[in-house]
Amino acid sequence: MTLPFTNKPGPGQERRKHPRIEKHFILTAYDLDKKDADHCVSQLKNISRGGLCFSSSFALAVGTRLQTMIKTPYMGQTINIITKVVDSKEKVPNTIYDIRVEIEQATPEAEEILQKIEKSFIQSQGNY
Repeated sequence: MTLPFTNKPGPGQERRKHPRIEKHFILTAYDLDKKDADHCVSQLKNISRGGLCFSSSFALAVGTRLQTMIKTPYMGQTINIITKVVDSKEKVPNTIYDIRVEIEQATPEAEEILQKIEKSFIQSQGNY
């Protein structure tokens, strides 16, 4: 299985399976394996059907599984997905980290919303 953010594409190859869309929805995430994990509340930088990127006030280890909740204008309720950290980069020393995750599990409702977001983006751009 290849990861959407860590693949090394060959010459002329696109590494993503889905378009990356700049959307700034509100996101909440916490470590699935820690009972009393800190919750990260953030704003998305970008999203695709394969993964997303957001900023965090703390670093997350690659491989960490997160319960991730996203609020979108496409649905009155929150999208719940399970994600896995594929990259964590410090942007401001000891303060801000860019976290990139791949989507591991999504409900059919979440998949439908992600498809709507992608379709809306493609229509607004004229193509991918």
